Amino acid sequence: MVDPDPDGERRQRPECFNCGQHPAAGTKLLLCGGCMTAKYCDSGCQRGDWPEHEQECKILGDVRDKEVLSLVIAAGRGNLAKVRSL
Repeated sequence: MVDPDPDGERRQRPECFNCGQHPAAGTKLLLCGGCMTAKYCDSGCQRGDWPEHEQECKILGDVRDKEVLSLVIAAGRGNLAKVRSL
C-alpha cells in the first residue's frame, strides 16, 4: 500500500514481516530488537516468524553490532573521517 508523503511524494507503507498486514492508521509496527530490521504487528507475529527469521536476525544483528562498535570507537578517538564513512 502507498501513502502520500506530506511533500507530495508517494512512499511505501511498512508491512508485518509475518502476516503482511499494514499497521492501522496512527499505529506503528514493532521493531525486532535483535536485528532492528524486521517489523511486526505484535509479539505473536514476531514469535510466529522466529523460526524463519532467526538466522537472518543473528547475521544482521552481528553486522549491526560491528558497525556500531566501529562508529563508537572512531568517534571516541575523534576520527571524524571514519565516522562520516560509516
